[in-house]
Amino acid sequence: VKVIKMTRKRIIENLDKSLKDLKTEYIDLFQLHAFDKSSNLEKILLTLEKLKKDGKIREIGFSNFNSRELNNSVSIAKELNLKIATLQVHHNLIERRAEKKIIPICKKNNIKPIFYRVLARGILSDKYLKKGYYPPQSRALDSERIKNTLTNQNIDILKDLKKVASKYEKTVGDLAIAWQINNKLDKLLLLGVRDINQLNSNISATKWVFNREVNNSLNNIFKKYAIIKNRPRVFFEK
Repeated sequence: VKVIKMTRKRIIENLDKSLKDLKTEYIDLFQLHAFDKSSNLEKILLTLEKLKKDGKIREIGFSNFNSRELNNSVSIAKELNLKIATLQVHHNLIERRAEKKIIPICKKNNIKPIFYRVLARGILSDKYLKKGYYPPQSRALDSERIKNTLTNQNIDILKDLKKVASKYEKTVGDLAIAWQINNKLDKLLLLGVRDINQLNSNISATKWVFNREVNNSLNNIFKKYAIIKNRPRVFFEK
């Protein structure tokens, strides 16, 4: 894998190319995709602030920073009097490690979390309830990472979630999206769809208001599988 260093020149060149390709004069949110320890973060942030003053970007964000990287970056931004608007981070119903350190840092510094992998690369669906079976067109067919994640324990978790969802004539995916909407965390969600049916299903899931019974059922699952709150081990899988 070729690692490309983050530099002022490369950021400006690529941003200008994106503006041209998108046929727009500005980008609403420009995020650093990952922490680059080989680059001078102060210079990078000053570059982004200059682009913001020039009207080429409106807000600055981070992505895939761990808690140490985020804390250090926020400290530098404060010294430069720069506002960090967002942090894109891995978080879903069965992978909740971000709640321990990262989300508290976001709250403290008024940074809006953007959660991705809301469906855990499709694992949080009804596709993988049978060990070793990967449906046609599923991501597991081409991904060893997903196959390795579909352990007996994880399939047991999916089956328990399926019982909760089925009681309300919903899917595990519906449950995962609705859980994000119903929890008290202030956030944005990144959701991807393959077709119009998935889009309509996602929209429907956002309208599911949990009652006490649903919350109690999920809390029992969280207690049964305490490992849920310790995942993922890393936030950016290089």
